[in-house]
Amino acid sequence: MFCTACGSALPYQSKSGKNLVVPAGSLNDEPSKKVDARIFCSEQTAWHRAGLNSPEFDKFPG
Repeated sequence: MFCTACGSALPYQSKSGKNLVVPAGSLNDEPSKKVDARIFCSEQTAWHRAGLNSPEFDKFPG
């Protein structure tokens, strides 16, 4: 589901009706709910998995 004005992904209920999918880009504030699962991990690319352990920066390094 996408916004007809800007094309951004919008929250939607899963086909089963058991889950609410909220695209991170649709949030205005930091979520109050803590992460309780990571899904589709078997579909992660190798470069993504490697990046999880890379250095973190608050801005462009340099």
